[in-house]
Amino acid sequence: MTEKEKMLAGEYYDPSDAELVDLRLHARLLTEKLNQTSVNEPDKRVEIIKSLFGATGMNIHIESSFNCDYGGEYKGW
Repeated sequence: MTEKEKMLAGEYYDPSDAELVDLRLHARLLTEKLNQTSVNEPDKRVEIIKSLFGATGMNIHIESSFNCDYGGEYKGW
């Protein structure tokens, strides 16, 4: 079982695992980008949110400042 699988199962996992480090970096870069985007750019914000989560509903809105450790279905750089 991978560290990511353990994490998703709610088990103890090693957060220093290379895959999880990569996922965290990706999520932090996207949340940083989202938080620096103006509320006057709703289409750009939705694009970033969809990139972060992989899939969303039709109507999505997240207020800044937003932070999360991991995003959705990120497959790597």
